[in-house]
This record gives sequence, C-alpha cells and structure tokens, in this order.
Amino acid sequence: MSHSGSYLFTLEFAMPAETAPLAAYLSITFVSHERGQPLSTESLHDFLAQAGIVYGILETTLRRIVSQGYAKREKVAEGLPPEVGANAWFESLVPDDLQVYEQLLSVMERLPALDLRTLTVPYGAPLLRRHPPTSGAPGISVYGQIIPGLMGQDRAFP
Repeated sequence: MSHSGSYLFTLEFAMPAETAPLAAYLSITFVSHERGQPLSTESLHDFLAQAGIVYGILETTLRRIVSQGYAKREKVAEGLPPEVGANAWFESLVPDDLQVYEQLLSVMERLPALDLRTLTVPYGAPLLRRHPPTSGAPGISVYGQIIPGLMGQDRAFP
C-alpha cells in the first residue's frame, strides 16, 4: 500500500550511532512541499538501507506505519544485545566430608584431642582452583556489526 503525498523520515538511535546501536526509531511526518518521499514499505526499506540499517528490521511495524500514514518514534529495527559471560568461580580441592578427612590421616597422626574440623595438608598443596571469567555470546547491531560478548566479573583468590 502506498500513500500519496510527501513524507519526511527521521531516524533516532537508542545510543550514539557510532557505537553500534541496538535499536532504531523512526518518525514520519507529512510535509506540504515536494522534498519528501512517498510512503510505502519499499520507500521505508530504501530509507533504512541508505541509513545502513540491515539487521533486525521489524516488518510488522513498517506495515503498520504505512497503513496508518504516520509514525512518532516507532522502533523499526532491533539488534541483538551481547550477553555477559560467566563470572570467575572457585572450586574447592579439599573434600568437605569429615569422614574423608579421617581416612586421610594415618593412625600415627591421630591424637586423642585432634579436632577433625581441621585438616593438615602438605605445604604447597592446592586448596582452591580458580576458574577464570568467560566471554558471553556476541550481539549484532542494527548495522549488522558484531558486538563482542561481555566478560563475566573477575574475582581474586580469597
């Protein structure tokens, strides 16, 4: 469907355009002069393509805009935000079960007043293993650019 007359198309972005925007918003107003463009899904696609928007175009929104003949800051393209990776985490290398502790101690190391909530380990034996943070899945801007995934939070050994 196409509306007769001239329309002025204006784009806005959710963030500055040079930083890989994740959403594009379109406003359309009718103008009385001939500098405008015709309103159709084809003209909207051409306008978005000239602006460099190639990913996440919301076709149902474009059809609705054409049928109603105007738009006021309607989201017409939506990118895919990058995901956050897993945070760093620690794995205990010492068993938690007190019975296992008892088995680790030889008969000669057992003392009558021994507190089994403590464990003697050789000097330098690893007690914790640190698993580093990971990068999340990448995203895609409305320009079709890959946005790197975000790193999980790093943590130092306690």
